[in-house]
Amino acid sequence: MHDATVDRTTNGKGAVAELTLAQLRALKLRYDDGRVSDERVPTLREALAAVRGKALLNLDKCFGETAGLHAFLRAEGALDYALFKGRRSLAALQRVLEPLTPRPLFMPVFGDEVAELDKVDKAAPGRVFAAVEALSAPMVELIFTHPNDPMGSKETFAALRKRGARVWVNTLWEGKKSGGRGDYRAVKEPQA
Repeated sequence: MHDATVDRTTNGKGAVAELTLAQLRALKLRYDDGRVSDERVPTLREALAAVRGKALLNLDKCFGETAGLHAFLRAEGALDYALFKGRRSLAALQRVLEPLTPRPLFMPVFGDEVAELDKVDKAAPGRVFAAVEALSAPMVELIFTHPNDPMGSKETFAALRKRGARVWVNTLWEGKKSGGRGDYRAVKEPQA
């Protein structure tokens, strides 16, 4: 589960840690607009099976369980399509990733570490380039709140491609993490 509670993402209420697996499995998932779907909460094993050979599985917020999760993914043969993701300092990321063999796919997240998200941080792309190189990261998530933020510029994307990294931009939440270029806007203004 992404959140500490099931309230936003399912038709249930309460803390994930206080619910049994059977209780979680009985819940139905919600769409972004709040409508309840017919889909039930899958186990990690079920989610892995569903995406095997089709997509990467983004494992956000997994840093408290990295070693155990890595062992599970290795046993499931899923290290090549399950993606660890995290917001940590470069040193902290290196400490967590170094002992994991084989090394999992990992995507560092940059951009929301700035205390005031409404300010443009012109030095941010340089920190991202250094981290991508130090971690040999095949991909990076960039968060930027303004369309003119250097984190979301064509130049930053091109420089990351030159370093062999792909860029992932989170377009959910009405584009609040992608300079206003969100899924909803793309549907309403496809030419924008």
